[in-house]
Amino acid sequence: MNRLSELIEELCPNGVEYRSLCNISQIIKGMNGVSNKWKESGNCRFIDYKNVYNNLKVDVLNLPYATVKKLDTQTVLKIGDILFTSASETPDECAISSVIEDDIADGIFLDDHLFGIRFNNKNINATFMNYFFRSESFRKIVNKTVKGVTRFYISMPAFEKLQVPVPPLEVQCEIVRVLDNFTKYKAALMAELTVRKKQYEYYRDYLLNFDDIRKLKKVKFVPLAEIADIGTGSHNTNEELEFGEYPFF
Repeated sequence: MNRLSELIEELCPNGVEYRSLCNISQIIKGMNGVSNKWKESGNCRFIDYKNVYNNLKVDVLNLPYATVKKLDTQTVLKIGDILFTSASETPDECAISSVIEDDIADGIFLDDHLFGIRFNNKNINATFMNYFFRSESFRKIVNKTVKGVTRFYISMPAFEKLQVPVPPLEVQCEIVRVLDNFTKYKAALMAELTVRKKQYEYYRDYLLNFDDIRKLKKVKFVPLAEIADIGTGSHNTNEELEFGEYPFF
């Protein structure tokens, strides 16, 4: 973090520049003329909604198939593209992003329930921008572009006008380095917690399973009523008053 502070002090003495998305990128639309998605074969493969929603970085392997009417009218995805969810049942699930950071095969298209952006400025690190798009700061401004009542969607004209920070490239790359390291630590910690949880559940169930011992008549099983008083809550209360005589669970 000290290196980052030094870079910001050296390269951003007057603060970080903000620019509109429409000035630094172009919109990528999803497939058109689509049929037979999720079949075992088709004339193309595509990045699907869950791939973007669930992954910070797009999984470019094991992609599903689809069939489109005209291959030459589709936008072919490239490394550096950032993909977004375009609609959902809840506003907070709109504009969830994922970046194509790995080399991607030629001829891969975008699901018609998604959209993307492609930067036209070489001084922008797509992974840095994707981290920003996943941040609380971006969620606060992008939620203002969400429209709808029962189903919600992103207003593209409003989305393109959003202002995003564009610090010097060296600063962007250092932020990516730091956040990538934290992402790896988080993944390792989650893997360890998953293993420990399974280990705990195994020993809990093993140590508290007396069925075999019971068959040997070495452990006595009794009804709860013989060893405990069982009761329910009171039914003649005015619940959750600001002021009252008794606290309750």
